Amino acid sequence: MSLALAGLLWTGSAGAGETVIYRCTAADGSIALQSMPCPASSHSQVRRLSADYAPPALSLPPAAPTQPATTPPTASAPETPAASSTASGRAKPLPLPALHHCQPRSGTAYYTDRLEETVRCVPMRVTGLDGNPATAAGQACEVQRDRCQSVPEADACHAWGLYLKQSQQRFASAPSRSSSQADTQSAQIAALLAGSHCSQALDQKP
Repeated sequence: MSLALAGLLWTGSAGAGETVIYRCTAADGSIALQSMPCPASSHSQVRRLSADYAPPALSLPPAAPTQPATTPPTASAPETPAASSTASGRAKPLPLPALHHCQPRSGTAYYTDRLEETVRCVPMRVTGLDGNPATAAGQACEVQRDRCQSVPEADACHAWGLYLKQSQQRFASAPSRSSSQADTQSAQIAALLAGSHCSQALDQKP
């Protein structure tokens, strides 16, 4: 018997000494317990309870024991292996990007770490229908890709040193409008070399 039903047992009273419960069974088989008489369409059963009647105690299932909250073990930070660079106060060397040695169709070979610079659109001569360039109605160019090979790791430090010299020479000979860009590239290459393992190798060369 539910708590709602137990409470219902004491809602209807036929007199000071008893309580009347109506059990109503509808045509569809549903059952309702109430303190008022059942409708005429329902089958009715009446039960009278004396004033000293006490509803049976509800037996509830025992509560499940609460498991104590466990705190997962905190992973300790791995010990940092002792390194000569740390002992000397120098930062750990950073890896250098991949470097490529490229050969254009015409001109001098060069180094680059930016493969997007190895593709260029070379302007083509355009003429009008009469063969005169002055009457040409548009422009055209030929896409050219330089042949490039990755620099082996064993030659990386030497190649990066040549790449820095190449950029510095380009800065020295660049026109004023592009000298700032060439100077920025030279500074970026020098910064990469200074923070890499190649810095000591290049410093030891005469």
